[in-house]
Amino acid sequence: MTEYTVHGPFRIPVVKKPAGRRISDVSDFWNTGERILLSKRCGIYVFGMRAGKGIVPYYVGKTTNKFESECFQLHKLDKYNEALAEYRKGRPVLFLLARPVKRGQVKRKEVNKIESFLIQVASSKNKELLNIRGNKQPKWSIAGVIRGTQGQPSREAKKFKAMMNL
Repeated sequence: MTEYTVHGPFRIPVVKKPAGRRISDVSDFWNTGERILLSKRCGIYVFGMRAGKGIVPYYVGKTTNKFESECFQLHKLDKYNEALAEYRKGRPVLFLLARPVKRGQVKRKEVNKIESFLIQVASSKNKELLNIRGNKQPKWSIAGVIRGTQGQPSREAKKFKAMMNL
């Protein structure tokens, strides 16, 4: 089993412009601390907005190459800035789920499956998720466990959720 490790949340630098805040200069992002080593790794990344006491996911992406060459491409920055425009005081952050350093080819199917799973999880938390592919919600739910309506989950649902590690 391949075990990915979670790193972050890392703050993404923001500049104030007359039209609002924007993410623009990320040239130094990969030159600090553990990010230096992570920049050359591959895996899944999740862009989110920290507001209040939580973090809302806005985009889930993958790379089978290097985080530094994928996470801040221009079309990704456009998506991140779209999310940033919705928050007056939120701070953009990035999580990296790094694949372990191994010899040989990266298993693309494995990375794709993890990305698809995380897109489904993120879209259940944020209906405004910016991913185009894979964010359609299934037409089923389990009350109090996944994609259920608002309200307190039952005691049984809480136990089931804990048992299934959801």
